[in-house]
Amino acid sequence: MLDYLTDEVLAPLTPAQRELLRTISICDELPSGLAPVLSGRADAEAMLRELGEPATRVVDSGGTPPHHSVTPLVRTYLRAELQRRAPVRARTLHSAAARWFAGHDRPAPALLHSVRAGDPARVGELLREHAVTLFLAGEHHVLRLALAVFEDRRMPADPLAALISAALCLETAETSAAGLQLAKAEAVWPDRPAAELIVLRQLALSRLAQLDRTPAQVRRAAEEVDERLAADTRLGGLAILHRAKVLLARTEAREALVPLLGTAEESRQDFTVALCLTTLAELAGQDGDYRVMETLARRAETRRPRGDCLRSLQGAKANALLAYGALLRGEPAECLEHAKGIRHLVGDAPARAARDLRLLSETLHGAAEFELGGWHAGLRRMRRARNRLGQARARVCPTGYAALCAVLEQRAALRLGAAAQARETVRWALPVLVGSGELLLMRARTQLRLGRHHAASTVLRSLADEEVPMELGWAAIEASLVGVQAALAAGARERAARLLDDALRTAETTGVRFPFVFAPAELVGFLTSRLGGLGTGERFAGEILAARRRLRTPAMPAPLTERERSVLRLLPTQRSIDEIAQDLTVSPNTVKTHVRGIYSKLDVRSRREAVAIAQERGLLDAEVADFTV
Repeated sequence: MLDYLTDEVLAPLTPAQRELLRTISICDELPSGLAPVLSGRADAEAMLRELGEPATRVVDSGGTPPHHSVTPLVRTYLRAELQRRAPVRARTLHSAAARWFAGHDRPAPALLHSVRAGDPARVGELLREHAVTLFLAGEHHVLRLALAVFEDRRMPADPLAALISAALCLETAETSAAGLQLAKAEAVWPDRPAAELIVLRQLALSRLAQLDRTPAQVRRAAEEVDERLAADTRLGGLAILHRAKVLLARTEAREALVPLLGTAEESRQDFTVALCLTTLAELAGQDGDYRVMETLARRAETRRPRGDCLRSLQGAKANALLAYGALLRGEPAECLEHAKGIRHLVGDAPARAARDLRLLSETLHGAAEFELGGWHAGLRRMRRARNRLGQARARVCPTGYAALCAVLEQRAALRLGAAAQARETVRWALPVLVGSGELLLMRARTQLRLGRHHAASTVLRSLADEEVPMELGWAAIEASLVGVQAALAAGARERAARLLDDALRTAETTGVRFPFVFAPAELVGFLTSRLGGLGTGERFAGEILAARRRLRTPAMPAPLTERERSVLRLLPTQRSIDEIAQDLTVSPNTVKTHVRGIYSKLDVRSRREAVAIAQERGLLDAEVADFTV
C-alpha cells in the first residue's frame, strides 16, 4: 500500500503539490481560505482545485460552506509522515489552524487543533469559553480529548471542566466516574458561582438520578433544576427537557418539548435535539403511535454526537425504539440488527438505566430470534435476560419495559409448550404490573393454552368491560386475537369474526402486524377464510399474509410432553430401551411409544439424529429441563 501511494499517487505530482498536501493533511476538512494561511501560498486554492481534477483526484472540493479534503487514504499517510518527520512543524500547523478556526467562530475544530498542538493553556481557555456550547452541540468526542489534556498534564481542577466531564460520563452510563467528577467540582466550588455553573450541576445531579436512583429520587432531583435560573443561560432548553420528561404528564410534556425541539434545531444544539427526539419517540410509543415513534427515533439516531465513543445511552434508547418498531411491523431480522446495536452501545455499564436497556435488548433479540425459527435459543435468551435482572431489580424497572418483556416471553413460552417458563415470567412481572391489563392478557393466554376457552373469554371480557389500563398500546390487539382463538375453540365463529375485525381495524391504524404475522396456524386459517368479507380491513389482511409468505418461517414444532422430555434426556446416555424403562419405572413399550413421538416431533429417524437436533435446539440444556406442556 505504501509503494502504491508513493509510486502511483504522489510520484506524478510536483514537489510543490506534494508539500501543499502534506501541509493541509492536518485537517480532515479544510474550509475555503485556510489553505493559504497554513501553506503561505497565495495560489493554494487554485492548486487544490487542480488537484481535484479527474487526472489526479486526490482532493475533493465542494459542499456548503465550501471546503476541501484530501482523500482519506492519502491524508492518513501524509499526516503520519508529517508527524514522524517533522513533529514540531506539525504542532505549529495545528496551532495556526486553531487560531484560524477560533477567529472564524468554529470552536470545535479550534479546540481539536489546540489539543493536537499540545497547547494546554489554549485548551483551557477554549474550554472555559465554549465547553457548554460544544456539549449541547454534540461535540462530545472533541470535549473528551480536551478534558484528557487536563488529566494528562495534571492541571488545576476547574469546576466547569469537572461538571462537563461528569455530564459526558453520564451519557455513557459511567455513573461512578461521574460521581468522582462531581466531587471534584464540589471541592473547588467558587463562593459566587455563575448561574450557568449552578444549573449545570443541577442537571448533572438530575441525570445521575435518572440513570441510577429510585423514582422518588429522580423526581426530587428534577424538581431541583431551576428552570427560571436556567432561562438566561445556554442550558435553558436542557433544563426544560429534564423537568418535562420527569414531572409532566405525556400531553403536557409533548407540548413543552415540540417548541424546544424547534429552538434547539435552529441553535444547532444537536445533543439537545437528539434527547428531545428520543423523548418524544418514547412518548409516541407509550401512546401507541408506533409510526411516529419510529420516525422520531430514526431522526434521533442521525443526531447522535459525532465521532463519539462506543457507548451512548441516547443512541441505545433510539436503537431500542427502532428494534421495538421493527418487531411490531413484523420485521424480525431488522429488529435483530437494532437489538444488537443496543447491546453494543450500552456495553457492561452497571447503571440501572443500562441494566434496563440490556433487558430490553436481549428480550427483543430473543423475540426476533424466536420468530425467525430459533425457538429454543430465543426463549433461552429471554429467560437469561430476565434472570440477570432479577426479581429485586425488576421492581424498579420501568413499567413499560417490564410489560413488554413479560408479554413477549410468556407468549413465546406458551407457544413452545414451556409452561414452567411462562409461569416464571408472570411471577416475575406481577409486582411491577399489578392492576395492569397485561396481567389479564397473560392470564387469558394461560387459560386458552390449558384448553379452558370459556375461562379465557371471561378474563378478556373483564379486561374490556372494566377498561383496565394497559402499558402497551398493541396489547389490546393481542387480547382481541386471543379472544378470536377462544371463540373459535368454543365454535362461536360470529364472535370470532367480530373480534378479528376489531383487531384488524386497530392494527391497520397503528401499523402493528406482529400479532398477525406470527399468529398460530388456526388463527391465520380463519383470517384467510374471511378474505373477501373484511371490508376496509381487506388490504391490511393481504399485507399480513404477504409478509408471512415472504418471511417463510418454519412451522412451529409440536411441543414435547414432560415424559417425552424425560426419555429424550436419557437418549445421549446410550442406555437401551429396557434400561431407560427401568430408570423411568415404565414398560419398554411405553418408552418405545415416547421415542416414536420424539422422532416424529423432531422430524428425525434415528437416535443419533434425535440427540443432534436436541442439542442444536437446546432441548438437553438444564435451563429448559423443566419445560412442561
